[in-house]
Amino acid sequence: MDSAGEGHIRVGKLNMVDLAGSERQSKTGATGDRLKEATKINLSLSALGNVISALVDGKSSHIPYRDSKLTRLLQDSLGGNTKTVMVANLGPADYNYDETLSTLRYAYRAKSIKNKPKINEDPKDAMIREYQEEIMRLKAELGSDFGGGGGGPGGAVGGPYGGQAGPRVPMAPRVEKQIEYVEKIVERTVEREVIISQGPRPEEVAEMQAKMRQQNEETRLKAEARRMEVAAQRDMAESEKRRILAEVDLQEGQAMQEQQRKAELEANLHKMEEQMMAGKQVMEKAIEQEAELKRQQRRLKKQDEKEEVLKVQEEKQRQENMLLEDQCASQEEQVAKLTAKLQKLWDKYQKTQQEMVDVQQFNQSEREDMLSMIRDLRQTLKLKALIMEAFVPMKEIQNTQERAAWDPEEDEWRVQPIRIDKDNRLGRPGSVLGLPRPTSEFARLNRQMGDPNPRYMYDSIVMTDLDLPERTTEDYEVHPELGDRIERAIMTALSQ
Repeated sequence: MDSAGEGHIRVGKLNMVDLAGSERQSKTGATGDRLKEATKINLSLSALGNVISALVDGKSSHIPYRDSKLTRLLQDSLGGNTKTVMVANLGPADYNYDETLSTLRYAYRAKSIKNKPKINEDPKDAMIREYQEEIMRLKAELGSDFGGGGGGPGGAVGGPYGGQAGPRVPMAPRVEKQIEYVEKIVERTVEREVIISQGPRPEEVAEMQAKMRQQNEETRLKAEARRMEVAAQRDMAESEKRRILAEVDLQEGQAMQEQQRKAELEANLHKMEEQMMAGKQVMEKAIEQEAELKRQQRRLKKQDEKEEVLKVQEEKQRQENMLLEDQCASQEEQVAKLTAKLQKLWDKYQKTQQEMVDVQQFNQSEREDMLSMIRDLRQTLKLKALIMEAFVPMKEIQNTQERAAWDPEEDEWRVQPIRIDKDNRLGRPGSVLGLPRPTSEFARLNRQMGDPNPRYMYDSIVMTDLDLPERTTEDYEVHPELGDRIERAIMTALSQ
């Protein structure tokens, strides 16, 4: 709460931001999402650097806070009623020498930001506070000037021999009444939202002026009476008469000065109250000034557009003037100028022609390379198609085509692996039927007779021949006519 009984709120804000350093793709080797993230980080740091440069420069009228989300969020922390501190993290490795210098320059620019703090106060409250301070100062000045006046009504001027007079005219009661009246004016309620004060009415001002004139007249009459009283004392010493007359003149002059000063102070108070009464008018005037400012901005914009048009016209006029000057010059100068222009145009034409020839040659070379590549691809395609038609069954081709799928990310065809159903999978054939190992006839007979450990003699081992597999392939025999036809087809495909 302040002296006027109004509450004020102090608000503090602390923004702590961890800025990621800029990354070079050539050093980090980032790809995919990390590369996109690094690109966005670099863009945000660049926008923040532009804002810091604009704040440090001081010449820029526009601060680009809205170029990125980072600068928009840090708008309160950069410039204005804030203090900005940047802590730079550096490393001693010479591998990052360029990045270290860039970080140091970045931090130095942030260090050079100059803030201009000011209280975020309502303009109406500021105006009320200024007026109240001025009224209190005038009130204190009135109290210091008139608060220590003379004593009672007879304390300053006594009888003919009443001793020395006081330093002021006996007008303390009247001064106190005026101070009370001024206090009543000063202590009137001031609305906070709408600055409207009643102030003294015209009748009160007229009454106060009449009282001041009456007091001045009374002071003058008393001074005249004092002079007449002094002149009537015939037996009074001449020096005493002069002294008393001088004191009366001095008191009268002081009284007039005090009355004049009082009138000036009351006029200042009246002026301040009129200003407070005009608070609403000030706000309306501010709104009108804002509207006028917008009109001036639109007018300046139109004026800028007119200036642009005038610049174009001026440039056109300048070119016309140059043409006129060329026409007005001598023929030799015209020939020299035209020759120089022609030479420049000719050089430009030759250069353009050479560039066109180079471009045509480059395009022709590219076209030939592409045609050669297309021919090679066609030959390869025909050769593979011919081989598939001659040696690969159509069913296998269809199965391969069904399992082929295009991969847009890798930009190539992929063949899915063959999936075999477990229910339809062929079983593994048994290697031995019956006993787990070859057994001789002698051993089988002994086992049937009840011998649990029949004797295995060397002559009782079964001698068997190799079990050769059944042949499932045939020798390929090419018919002479079919072989010649295939050979011609292959040669034709390769020749194309």
